[in-house]
This record gives sequence, structure tokens and C-alpha cells, in this order.
Amino acid sequence: MLKERNVSIDEDIFAALIVCQLKLGNDKGANDIIQIMKERGLQPTISTYKEILTALISEHKLEQFEYYFSQIESQQRQTSSSTVYIDAHFIIILLGQCISYKERPIFDLLLNTLKELDHKRIPNNLFNLAVQCVTNGWHESAIDLLQMQSETEVSDEESPYQGIHERHWVVFFK
Repeated sequence: MLKERNVSIDEDIFAALIVCQLKLGNDKGANDIIQIMKERGLQPTISTYKEILTALISEHKLEQFEYYFSQIESQQRQTSSSTVYIDAHFIIILLGQCISYKERPIFDLLLNTLKELDHKRIPNNLFNLAVQCVTNGWHESAIDLLQMQSETEVSDEESPYQGIHERHWVVFFK
């Protein structure tokens, strides 16, 4: 019907449909929509995955989260020209969602992934996440994030925390 009326559906519309199916608990319906999307020549974008993963975080669905997260890794390996990839910035966005929804198991999975990535360019984000973890009572995770931050090489001129060494924050939270 949509083809007959010349209505174009982009990745964002597909993402919304997928999220609706996942929130209804219809994993098969979500996968069917992804398949339709691919048949129409559209690949899920990083925004599509962000919407899907955020919905799964809000619904506390670890197993489905792991499945879709692995899809990003798979798409990344399949083609060198893929625009969908996992980087530290993407992980930090998802970690923030985990904190908002108090989703600890997915948070732990993502924190371990972040430890393996190059996070040298994101010390301020790491610090902010650490503070947010403290508000949830996730003190060990706050310490992990602060240790990652202290390992980054930010010159004193670039650091908003001039005069306060990041390792002092780690000691403070311990």
C-alpha cells in the first residue's frame, strides 16, 4: 500500500517500528522489520541501533540487547565501508541510558566493552558518568570509570579539572 502511494520510509521510521515490536515483546516482528528494511536496500544505521538498544535498556532485556549489540559488531566486520561501528562515544551514550534506567547488567557489559576501546578522547564524559554512577550507588563502577579517565593523557591546558589530579577522585570515591 505504501509503495502504491509513493510513500518513502527511511531508517528512522523503521527504527521506530522495530522499537515498538521489541517493547511489545515481539522479537520475531522486530527481526522481520529489519529484514524488510534490508530488502529495500536500507541498512540499519548507528542511530537505528541506538534507538533499539536504548529501548532494550529501558525494558531491562539483556539477552535481546546482547543480540542486537552483536549485530553491530557483525555488520562492522562484514564490510570495511560500514558506517555502523562501536566506539567509545557510542558506548558512553548507552552507559548513560543504563544509569538513567538503573539497568546494571547491561551497564556492566558495556563498561567491559568500553575498557577494551580507545577512550583517550573522552575524559570529561568518563568523569560525568562516574558521578552519575555514584548517584545510583554503583561505587565500584564509578571507580573503574575514574581509573580509565586517569589513564588518559590530557594536557593540563585541556583539562577542566586543572589543579585536581584525576587519581584524587579515585581515592575520594574509594
